[in-house]
Amino acid sequence: MDAKKLVEIFEKISEEFTDKLLLNLSWKGTLPVVENVEVEFNEDKIIAFLTKVNLELISLRLINRQINIPRLITNFKNKGNYLKLLTDNLEAGFWEELAKKQKVKKEILALHFLFLRRKMLRELKDLSLDKGVNQQNCPTCGASPGFAAITPTGERILFCLECQTQWRYYRLGCPKCGNKFHEDFIEIHPEGEEEILYFAEVCKKCGSYLKTKNLKNNEEKINPNLEDVESLFLDYLIPKKINY
Repeated sequence: MDAKKLVEIFEKISEEFTDKLLLNLSWKGTLPVVENVEVEFNEDKIIAFLTKVNLELISLRLINRQINIPRLITNFKNKGNYLKLLTDNLEAGFWEELAKKQKVKKEILALHFLFLRRKMLRELKDLSLDKGVNQQNCPTCGASPGFAAITPTGERILFCLECQTQWRYYRLGCPKCGNKFHEDFIEIHPEGEEEILYFAEVCKKCGSYLKTKNLKNNEEKINPNLEDVESLFLDYLIPKKINY
């Protein structure tokens, strides 16, 4: 499956599906939000959302048949629950067992529920707005940042690829290991292509890197999932430049 196409499908469905999947939110004020929130799950809307996902994937010929979503939900709840999905705490082997019951490939099932989880997480992200400054992990879902941007004024913004939460972080600092020693960071740029806005910032202490985009102006809005796909060339370039 084409990664960019999947991102575009999810964005299209999310834009069209404005109904809430999470109801009666009660947040304790502690980060990450997802681990400290009480919520009710709107199952009717969850079924409607998964049905929309299923039909969209069929229309694009990414899958070849319609899934019985109510039956899928029943089988899903026999071994799991929505809260475990939301907190990414399903047991090992869960998708394999569900795939056998549903007689659908586990990758297809996991894709449906990946879309579902990301839609739920997006409904939580406004709670963490401006509350995660200099946090190493996403203040909404606790995931590691998957992309970064630098504004023309030098502000560094981290992005979560799971829920698209964004938060400010140290201009030079590793969100994985917490290192802030300036000499431990190097930038990797494509050779001879200075006009490309993407580069990678590598932490020599832990070996991690974060793909980054130089924004053209402070008001520029980006979709980090699409930017992650557009900058895949850096994922191939970095191992050639750095000896891990």
